Amino acid sequence: MIFISHFNLLLVWIYNNKSKFEYSDFFKLKRVYSKRYDLYQFIVHKYNLNTDEIVYLEFGVANGESFRWWLTNSPHSNSRFVGFDTFEGLPENWGTFYSKGDMFSNLPNIDDSRAQFAKGLFQDTLTAFIEKNRDLLNADVRKVIHLDADLYSSTLFVLTQLYPHLKKGDIILFDEFNVPMHEFKAFREFEKISYLKFRPVGAVNNFYQVCFVVA
Repeated sequence: MIFISHFNLLLVWIYNNKSKFEYSDFFKLKRVYSKRYDLYQFIVHKYNLNTDEIVYLEFGVANGESFRWWLTNSPHSNSRFVGFDTFEGLPENWGTFYSKGDMFSNLPNIDDSRAQFAKGLFQDTLTAFIEKNRDLLNADVRKVIHLDADLYSSTLFVLTQLYPHLKKGDIILFDEFNVPMHEFKAFREFEKISYLKFRPVGAVNNFYQVCFVVA
């Protein structure tokens, strides 16, 4: 019953917001993995991320495919890229089909001085990173925050920790937004408690991957 309730909330949200997205493939019967890169490309060109300096934070790196894409397509020498992951798989069960430990991946081998990784639970690594990098997070540089942790707990924790450092123009990407009890639920609750406004920008795979800008 709880799932059905949140699923209905998701459907209502999509109905009320689908026309606000500049870039969307809604409705498609089949989900295509590569469409996420079409969305990334749209964002890069819309906001000049192929030339401007950015701070890119990815939560849920896995084997690093998305992380590498952003490194390649955001070549500014002063940009910073930080990937957060346990690299030991999911810290808890996710839905019906994924169990704790699934999605295990080795630390990506990336030879780029702009990139670094924080290995461990977000609850153990993010607060320490914030303490050491307040100047970076508060600088007048656009942040691109890529949320691909799948889980409600992980997603909501990241959003609440980064809240003091979010500013107008920062970009937030969700990789499993339309999962009712996880990323969608975390976003909906964070939007309510933070009083921040998020402008819809792009969505692919029927709102599976979604992009917002802090308004």
